Formats: sequence, structure tokens, C-alpha cells
Amino acid sequence: MRRVVSLILAVLLAFVLLILPILAQDGIYFTAVNNTILDLNDKTMPVRHKGVYYVPCSVFNSIELKTYCLYYRNKQLVMISDLENILYFDMSAGSCYDEGGESFPYVAIYQNDTAYIPALFTADYFGINYDYLISDYAPVIRLTKGSVLDNDAFLRGAAAIMESRLAQYNAEHAAPAATDTPAPAETPGPTETAVPTEAPEETPAPAETPVPKPTATPVPTATPKPIRSNVHVYIAVLGLGDDSGSIAEVLLKRGYTPSVFLSAEDIRKQPETVRKLQGIGCGIGILFESSLAEEYADASALLMESARAYTFIVASPGPIPPADVRLAKNTGLRIWSTQTPESDLNVLIEQLDLAEERCDLILDGNISLSLVSRLADHLQADAYTVEQITELTETALDAIE
Repeated sequence: MRRVVSLILAVLLAFVLLILPILAQDGIYFTAVNNTILDLNDKTMPVRHKGVYYVPCSVFNSIELKTYCLYYRNKQLVMISDLENILYFDMSAGSCYDEGGESFPYVAIYQNDTAYIPALFTADYFGINYDYLISDYAPVIRLTKGSVLDNDAFLRGAAAIMESRLAQYNAEHAAPAATDTPAPAETPGPTETAVPTEAPEETPAPAETPVPKPTATPVPTATPKPIRSNVHVYIAVLGLGDDSGSIAEVLLKRGYTPSVFLSAEDIRKQPETVRKLQGIGCGIGILFESSLAEEYADASALLMESARAYTFIVASPGPIPPADVRLAKNTGLRIWSTQTPESDLNVLIEQLDLAEERCDLILDGNISLSLVSRLADHLQADAYTVEQITELTETALDAIE
């Protein structure tokens, strides 16, 4: 029986690897603002960087979103404003702050000859709704404000446009496939229309406002002279509680990317939350309790169906038999943890304080938001080095034969 189950698991893994190139579409994403799908080109397309989705800063130069963007290329400075609040991304200093001098753990990145900014954080700062949508053509990062179509109606209405633009994009990029990204830079037409942010650089007047601001950034960054920066922390959330999506958001807003481990039942009951977690950049893993092979196969199929995502990272809330450890090693699965998840803040802080080089925090999916916020305060105050869990991260079970 075990041999048959192992064979089923191996077939499932092969299936995931086979369809992965189809699902990934070479990193193609659509951007939508309210009820409009933006042109599909290198000046509008989101990118994923270190688990976070970024969009060109020009996307926030929008009447619909009630924000405007100034990109000072020479100063490597991006300024976003809604006439009430101002947010700065200083690319030369690798910092982000607002007009009051408050610092945030986010940066802008330079790609496709322009500045990209973190979509979820920027949207949240200005009260803009952020959604990560799964379509039949490619994922959609949708930013909305005010009265708009709901996501299902929007996807139905935009289907023909997305199909047409994806076909055009693939046709334009088919010939230079061997050179990957350099080819799109040769097409000047789309790049001119997609950079509305360049025009303001002609007028020097707005440049006066950011000048005094960078002096405020050293104040918040003075705290990370840490005593605990040598301790590398990994955060896992086991199970999908009622507030798991919010738990992830609390951590992400502090600059910490958790991984959420989901059972088949979690995915079946809350597919929208699963898509949200995927969309905001969380790591996704599979949670199993009694049978690694069967539960992984079931949950993986549901994850692929609901979010078009895959994962080879698994965890259990308790000890597992040696046979499951061997099965994971034979099939390429990574068992992240077999610890009982914790919801007691004192215990979690004690684990951090006792750690010498590494600490794996295993949170219960039903832990309260207030405790997560206080945990993040502790991580920030002592400046622990928090890293994202990936398939390449060494686990405690790697040494077990």
C-alpha cells in the first residue's frame, strides 16, 4: 500500500512540474486599475521580488486612484501623494518614509528602466484596495478605489481583452525568446506611453518638497544596531484560522514574510483567503497530520485549483513516523517542522531570547492579532534577522536519515 501511495505522490509531483511552465507564463501578470486592464508591456507589468509584488510607480499616477506620482530619476527618488499624504521611496538610500519622517521597511527597485514600488504596501498606505486575481490567462494585480465591479464580474468583462493582449504580447516576444528580457526594450512605442511619471521631472518646483525629508530617515533606522541581528528567524503559521490572512498582513507590514501551512480542509473552506495569501506574497506550504502522501496529494490538487500555486514544503503539528521522513526525501518534499504550533506570546519570546543563531517560530493559525503585533514589536526592537522560508532553506529534519 505504501509503495502504491508513493507512486501516486511521484506522479503528482511530475504533473505539477509538467504544468508549471504553463501556469507561470514566464512571469506574465496583468495590472488593472478600477475597471480597466492596463496595456500588457514592460512598463505596466508587475514583477515578483523576494515574495512581494511590485508595480511600476507610474501605475499610481492615476485619476481613478486619486494619487499622483513623481519619479526623479536623477535623484533616484519616487514620491507618491494623494494631496493629503506623501510617501517617499529613496532608491539610493534603500529607504521608505512619509512626510512626517516615519520609516517603513520597504524599498523601491529599478527594473525595465523605471522604478517599481511594492503594490500592496503602497495601496494600503493610501487606502486603495489591492486584489490578486486568478484569470484564465495570467494573474491580475487589481487596484481599486470607489465604486467598481466586483472581481468576478470584472474578470468576466475583461476576458476578451486579456486574451487579445496576451496573444499580442506572446507574438511580440516569440522571436527573441532566447534573449529573454532584453528584446522588449527595443520596442519604443509602448515604453513612451507607459511612463506618465517622466513629465513632472521637467518641472523642478515639486523637487523642493523631498529635499528636507531624507534627514528624517536616520532616526528610525538608528534602532537596528542590534544585539540580536545574528539570530536568523523563520516564521511559519500552521493552519488557517479566521484571522490568518490578517496575521500575515500584520507581519508583512513590518517587513516580515511568513509562510502559512494549509491543510486540504483549509483550502477547501477558504479558497479566497488562500488566493489572498498567495497574492500578498506569503509563502504557502501543506499541513498534514496522519498521512503525508495522501494529505499532500489532496491539498496540492486543491491549491492548484484555487490559486494555481504549488509547493514542496510541508509541516506537521506533531511527530511523524520515520517512513514519512524517508518518503519526503525520496520525492523531494521538504518537511519544515513537526513542532506543536504555539499561541503563547511568552513562550515565543522565550524561544527567541534563548536562540543563539536560528529560531523557527511556529505559530498557531488561531493566534490573536494583538499577540502577533506584540511579537513583531519584539522582533523589531531587538532587530532580529527575519528571513522567508523557501524550498532551499535548511530544516531541522535535513540531518535525519
